[in-house]
Amino acid sequence: MTNPPVLAMLHTVPGLVKDMETLASELVPGLRVLHYVDESLLQDTIAMGTTPGHVRRRLVNYARYAEESGAQALLVSCSSIGEGRNRRQGLCLHPRPAYRRSHGRGRRRIG
Repeated sequence: MTNPPVLAMLHTVPGLVKDMETLASELVPGLRVLHYVDESLLQDTIAMGTTPGHVRRRLVNYARYAEESGAQALLVSCSSIGEGRNRRQGLCLHPRPAYRRSHGRGRRRIG
């Protein structure tokens, strides 16, 4: 038996977890999804008007958690912290593909 593919999702809005889980299971049957929820990433970004350094560092940590948990990719469901996600690629020892949820149901690879 082969292991199912694993996708990690990072959310800044807790209410997205259920909808994103449903969408993922519809698009990729058998997909194992890991959800990380951290509302402070968005709150701090809004307060600063840009993605602050501590938020970017936490994005790096979430990417590491995803990798350590066996995820083949990380989907960041918040476009407001995408700037920090774009910078994550150069900070990780073993970068994984990361995606940002675009408008609607699409996705865009950003790393």
